[in-house]
Parts: sequence; structure tokens; C-alpha cells
Amino acid sequence: MNERACSWASLLCSLALAGCAISRTPLDPIDGSMGGHDAGSSDSGRSDSGRAPSDSGTPESDAGGPSDPRECVTPEAILEIASSGQGVEGHAVAIDGAGNLYVGGGFSDPMTVRTTTTLDPTGPNRRDGFVVSLTPGGAVRWARVFGDANDSDQTVVGAFLAGDLVIVSGQFDGELDLHVPGTSGDLPPIVSSPSRSSTGFVAALRASDGTPVFAHVYDGALAAAGGTEIVAAGGAHPACGATTGDLQVARLDVAALVTDPTTGARAPTCRRAVGFSGATITRAIVATGGDVLIAGTSVEDTFGTVSISRPAASTGSRPDGLVVRLSPDLAVRWARGYQTLPHPTHPHPSHFSIAALQERGGALVIAGRVLGAVDLGGGPMIGFTSGSDWDIAIAGLDPATGETRWSDLFACEGSDALAGIAADEEGQLHVAGRFGGPAFDVSGGVAPLAGQGQLFAATFGETGAHQCSRASTGGPGSTTASSTGTTPDGHEWLVVGSTVGSLDFGAGAIGDSSSPRSRVFVQRFSLVE
Repeated sequence: MNERACSWASLLCSLALAGCAISRTPLDPIDGSMGGHDAGSSDSGRSDSGRAPSDSGTPESDAGGPSDPRECVTPEAILEIASSGQGVEGHAVAIDGAGNLYVGGGFSDPMTVRTTTTLDPTGPNRRDGFVVSLTPGGAVRWARVFGDANDSDQTVVGAFLAGDLVIVSGQFDGELDLHVPGTSGDLPPIVSSPSRSSTGFVAALRASDGTPVFAHVYDGALAAAGGTEIVAAGGAHPACGATTGDLQVARLDVAALVTDPTTGARAPTCRRAVGFSGATITRAIVATGGDVLIAGTSVEDTFGTVSISRPAASTGSRPDGLVVRLSPDLAVRWARGYQTLPHPTHPHPSHFSIAALQERGGALVIAGRVLGAVDLGGGPMIGFTSGSDWDIAIAGLDPATGETRWSDLFACEGSDALAGIAADEEGQLHVAGRFGGPAFDVSGGVAPLAGQGQLFAATFGETGAHQCSRASTGGPGSTTASSTGTTPDGHEWLVVGSTVGSLDFGAGAIGDSSSPRSRVFVQRFSLVE
């Protein structure tokens, strides 16, 4: 992607692809008067060369020529994890140093795992969560169902390894049991609020055989912190108790369990907890040197005692996104906030949410979804003109200060979803997700993708320049990509999701285009050659 300076009145840098445009900072400051822009125009300021979008997995440089294929994310094997008549979704994936997979999600019909194991929901008219573990060759090691005896819903949405445990998180209402299929629960049920509203949970299973170790209610973000430590950021963790403020960041040891003398419930030991106020946290990671990075939203001026540095105020802008860096002992190093802006052509409020962040190879990157317009520190970026089209935005930050180095927004027709990101040893950024419109372009018109409702994987250089992008093929049913994971050595990237029909990323297909069955898949990509 070439650097282009665009005025707010012109809305978007022009691309040779109808229905899609890239807004790349730096841009001119917003003019509150809209600079004479015709609010009734539906053009969006894009150019339309009449070129038909093409589905291309060919690496391209910004100049239009081939780039080194070693710089691009490369699809490898795709694995069908499970299938069901309907209603099965894959949401979480993790992999250990031996290559064993851990995949979680939700299902409502009997589900076949790798053709050898059948999991049944705990009753009719309900949705249960699941976690299955597979060997490197794809054989089933063990399977767990998260259900209950009532008409309730449960879903597993996150998973990672900590020591010899796999830590899973999700949502449930009513009651939640962790049990071996066909047997009674192994842990006392966790009971949510009497209103049966959706509540978060975290559970630990023995990685070797799926034996449940502990489980409790918790709404917040979780991350591996090395060894047997994890980080929790959100509400007060039950192992730590209350701290000052409505937000808590805590370090926990999942190998040192404490037992409640009254209930017998087990919980990790709280090593340190610090309270904060005025923010909602959605993501957490442990970065270089044991620092903690958290992301979410805040409308406050400070986080702890540190001022939140935001882009210069613009007419109609409002605080939204937040990234904070904490030291290993949870002291705030810096806090960066972002502004959502009024869109020039539609009256709906703008929204921005950070869905992923990662630090590796000296690069700190964030990614999220934008409805409307946003400033991620480099100037205004304007999304597609419809009031319901969510666009994907990415940005590179200075790890030491949080200052924005570059940012991009891919404004395309339709609602686009982000599955996850990975940063490799060279500081490159890899992004995966699903595009909802007839075309999707992250390349500046060099290699646009086609195929409405397909998945994509793209690679960007350390300064945000497009390296390559590719789209899946298949269908005819719905396909989603939910989250991603990386092998401990950083050489492979995993994308988990679900599809109805077939799915092919260019290295082998799963499913059958004539079949209505839902399938959970894990697509493996190579990050280095």
C-alpha cells in the first residue's frame, strides 16, 4: 500500500475496485463543516476503473510485482475437527509443544469428532460447550462437554496452555457441569445469577487427559503468562477478592490451588492484583519481559495515575478504544486511547472495538473493527458509507511508548469480521477473518479478493505494507473464522472456525458442497519457510 494523503472531504483514497477502499494514515485533519461535502452522495469518493475483482493468492508488492513468498503466510493442511447435522461452531484453538491440538466451541445436535467419537448434548433445546484434544496426527485424545441438567446454553470461546493445564473460558447461563460424555459431573456445578443471564466462566483441564481441575465464574480477559502463571483482567477475580475500583488486573498461579473450606471449590493462587477504574477490558496478552498489555475501551482521562494519550480532539469525536502497557508488577507504563469520529455521509454513531493485539519481533500490533470512522493516532480513517458495514482496521504501535507508527482501515461493502492476528519473528503482521461483501481488498488494488462470505488471510510488512492476501473458496453455506492460535515456536498459525458445505484455502479441501452438515475446521498456515 502506497502512502497517500487524503482530505476528509474526499473521504477515501481511491482504489481500482468498486465497493472497496483503503484509508491509510496520515490523513488531513477533520473539518467539522465537512468541507462542503455533499452528504447525499453515495460515491464514497472511490474510483471505479471497471476492473473485475480477482481471487488471487499470488504474493504482490505494493509496486505491483511479486514479493518473496517467504514473506507471506502460506496455507498448509486443513483439518476437519468435527461435524454435526446443524449448530456446531468452532471458537477456540490452542496447540502445545508436542503438537497436540485443543479445540473448543459449542454444539446443539449430536456431534462426530474425527469420525471416531460422538458427543451428545446434555438434553434437547439447549446448546452445550465442548473441548476436544487431538494428537498431531489428528486422532482423538479426549473430549469434554460443558452442559447442565437444565435448558441452558454454554459455549467455549477461548483456550490456551499454562503448564500442564489447558485453560478454557466461555459463557453460560443457568448451571454448568464439566463431565465426561455419558457420566455425571466431576466438579460441583457452577451456578450463575438467578436471572439466568449469560455469565462468563473459566475452567482448567489436565492437558493429558481432560480431567477437570477447577472451574469458577469469571467475566474478563485471560492470557498465559509463562510457566503456570496466567493474567486475568476484568472484574474482581474470585481468587483475589475486591480491590480498589471497578476493574482488576491480576497474576494467578494455576499450579498452586487453594480450596474453599466451606464449598470445597478450588481456585488458583492470587500472586498480585491491582485495581483500576473507568475502563472495560476485552483483551490481554503477556508481552516482552513479562509486561502485560490490555485492550478495551475508556472515556476517562487517566488509567490509574497515568494520563491516557489520545489523538487531538476533532469536531464530534469521542473517546473509545484503549491500549495500556503494564510492568510485570502491574504498574502502568503508558496508556493510549483512540477517537471515533462522525462519518461524513451517514448519521449513525461510530464505534471501534479492539479484537486482537500482539507483540513479537520488536513490533506491537493491534486490530479491530470499525463502524463509521476512527482515528488510531495517525489521522481520520473513514469506513464504508453504509451505516451497518463493519470494517477491519489494523495499526502498528511503538512498544516503548504506544505511539502509532502506521494504521490502515479497509473500507469494503458488507460487514467484515476479524478472527485474529499473528506477528512473526520478522515483525510482519498476519491477519485472518471473513469478508461479507462481494469483494475485499487489503492490497491497494493490486490483488483484490472476490467471493462473498469467504475467509481471507493476509500478510503485511513491518510498516504495514501489503505483502500478499488470499481468499478461501467453497460453500454454499455460511463460513466463519472465529479465532487464531500460534505454535509455541512461532512457526505455525492456526485459524479455527466453522463451515457448511466445503472449504478450501488452497492446500486441500474439507466437506462437500452438496452436504448441509456443519463442520468445525482448523486451517494451518506456515509463518516462516
